[in-house]
Amino acid sequence: MAEPDKILSQHEVDALLSAIDSGEIEVGIEEQPGRQVMPYDFKRPERVARDQLRAIETLHDVFARDFQSALSGQLRSVVDVKVASVDQLTFSEFINSLPNPTVFTVLSCEPLEGSFIFELNPIIAFPIYERLLGAGRASSVQPERPLSELEWNVLGTVIDTALERMKKVWADVVDVNFQIRTRESNPQIMQIFSANEPVISVVLELAMGEHKGYVNICIPVMSIEGLMEKITAHTWFASRKREESPGQETAISRQLAPAELTVSAHLAIESIPMEELKNLRSGDLLATNHHQAAPLIVSIEGRPKFTARIGALRDRRAVKISGGIDPSREPVVLLPHAELRLQKGEAGAFAETPPARVDHILSLPVSATVVLAEKPVPLRFVLGLRPGDIIEFDKGVETPLDFEVTGRKIARGTAVKMGERFGIQIGHVKDARETVRSLGT
Repeated sequence: MAEPDKILSQHEVDALLSAIDSGEIEVGIEEQPGRQVMPYDFKRPERVARDQLRAIETLHDVFARDFQSALSGQLRSVVDVKVASVDQLTFSEFINSLPNPTVFTVLSCEPLEGSFIFELNPIIAFPIYERLLGAGRASSVQPERPLSELEWNVLGTVIDTALERMKKVWADVVDVNFQIRTRESNPQIMQIFSANEPVISVVLELAMGEHKGYVNICIPVMSIEGLMEKITAHTWFASRKREESPGQETAISRQLAPAELTVSAHLAIESIPMEELKNLRSGDLLATNHHQAAPLIVSIEGRPKFTARIGALRDRRAVKISGGIDPSREPVVLLPHAELRLQKGEAGAFAETPPARVDHILSLPVSATVVLAEKPVPLRFVLGLRPGDIIEFDKGVETPLDFEVTGRKIARGTAVKMGERFGIQIGHVKDARETVRSLGT
């Protein structure tokens, strides 16, 4: 019950009403804070709720991590991939946000309707291309032109890697078969959907060293509208599972422990012009810049992880781990300004001058290294490696070494001393034309 002194008397009520009628007291409607009226844009119908956009973002967070790991191994370089934004746009807004020219691919996405789009900014595409060809350091100035056929073919391997990871991530929602349907450099001429068709734009930031660019993925709303509830439920249960299962990582490690990984011991990665590879013959000498006293590199699945000292154990090659490699200190592994020097043997002679149209390609440097030995080992063995541990290989101390270019074995030879540095005398080499051709695939 209200207190007596808080209740107005009839005389006070009459006086208040009289003051309102005479205008002495103004009466207005109090504004409700936080209520804004916005015109509805029928060209941009909101067909995707905020929680559904967050679910799409969570899905692509997983894709970004998987793609980062796969691309780092493919490029043999530290790559960082993360989701920058996820928004609902119209198709015309998405197209207008892209650079021109660019690396633009239209993807079939059976059994879903429509097509997805995967775009890679040229500002990062060209450094990736040069890295795939073995360049130690990409040019700081990127060409503003459409891609050549060779560039499309080489960068196609990166797009294929991305599509494999996309398929894996989407498999928990629906089994999608992503395939490149069309590729184009000018996105403005691609009339795949109507201008006002609602799409989801997923922007990934991709960084490699000092180079940074973006990957843009376009998902038409009509393609996944019927799956939205399933996507939201999947990402919610996945996050709950991570929160409720702190020991899950240990369980996964136990399951993966028997899996095998390739461990290789090799010299520092250097570069060599493709022209010299074309002319490589049996009897040639390759002088490296790797000092005999310098540690070797131990790589796991092509990714440098440790430094080590070479030795022998029971007449077999062996290495002793001396330390780990910081991924951010790539110069320890890669010698961008060091180039292998080819000394022609007595029977070797340089081939005839190539046609002008391939001069540029043959002058490009590619990454190369001398592999002393490699073998598959269980994952649990790799996870347990520490400084002082010894890795014994199956190769005998007299077994020829492998000469690898961009991860492909193209020749074999014997180790030689060339002053204070390592060298290799080529004993067997693949067909030169086949070697050069394989590097562009």
